[in-house]
Amino acid sequence: MENRHHSRVSVDPQCRVQFQLRGEPYRNIPVSDLGSDGCRIQIPLQAIGGWSDESLLERVELLHPALPSAPVKAKVVWVHGEDLPKAGFIASGLQFLDAPAGYTRKLAEYVTTLEPPTTYQPE
Repeated sequence: MENRHHSRVSVDPQCRVQFQLRGEPYRNIPVSDLGSDGCRIQIPLQAIGGWSDESLLERVELLHPALPSAPVKAKVVWVHGEDLPKAGFIASGLQFLDAPAGYTRKLAEYVTTLEPPTTYQPE
């Protein structure tokens, strides 16, 4: 069941993220999809020491020229590792924490510009 409160759009492969977990830097991590409140990332297997669905991330920075670059905090809200052997990564969902209003607004504007038009038509 979908628990998101905000729309998400695919940004793979043009968006990356960097952050710190317990002082360890994680760089050039692919972002699969993005919303105003969080994103889905792909952590390479060799870089997942101490990774869990309650990890708190510091200095989360989106690496894309159209997105805000200010560092924010985030928490890992889910970890999906069913395809570990064949994919070589773990997909995880991040929720941005205490992001400034301008940061959230800029993300929402970006998502809106990429969001495909809806095909839903009320009866």
